[in-house]
Amino acid sequence: MVGRNREKERRLLLHAFGVFAGVLLLALLLTAYIEHIAIRQERDRMEHIATSIGSETYETLLSEMGKTRVLEAYLIQTGGSYEGFERIAPILLEEPFVRNVLFAPGGVVEAVYPMAGNETAIGLDMNEEGAGNREAQAAIEKGELYIAGPFELIQGGSASPDACRCF
Repeated sequence: MVGRNREKERRLLLHAFGVFAGVLLLALLLTAYIEHIAIRQERDRMEHIATSIGSETYETLLSEMGKTRVLEAYLIQTGGSYEGFERIAPILLEEPFVRNVLFAPGGVVEAVYPMAGNETAIGLDMNEEGAGNREAQAAIEKGELYIAGPFELIQGGSASPDACRCF
C-alpha cells in the first residue's frame, strides 16, 4: 500500500508539474504575442507620425518654393535690381523659420533683408570656402533650389538655408 501511495503521489506531482509547465508555457506565449502586437502597433504609430511629418515638410517646402518664385519674378521684373524690395520682403519672411533674404549677384552678398542683425553678411563671397558656399555654388550652376545645413551663419546663430539661382 505504501508503494501505491508513493506511485500516486509521484503521478500527482508529475501531473501538477505538467500542468504548471503548460500554464507557464501558455503564459509566456501569450506575453510574447501581446508584446509582438504592441511592437507592431508602435511601429504603425511611428510610420504614421513619419508620414505626417513628411507631408507637412513637403507642404512647407512647396510653400517656401512658391515664395522663392515670387522673389525670382520680382528680380526679373526689376531687371535684377533689389531696390524697393522692402515692399514684398515681408511676404517672404512671414514664416518664423525664414530669417532673411540675401542678394548676392555674382556670389557676393550686396544686400540683405532685413538689414538689422544681418550686417555682417554684407560682402560675404560665396565663391570662397565657407559654410554653405558649396551649396550656393551648386544652386547657381544648376539653377535648382538647394537646402543645406545646419551650419553656423556669419551673422550669428545656425540655420539650414536654402539657395536658389534667380535670373
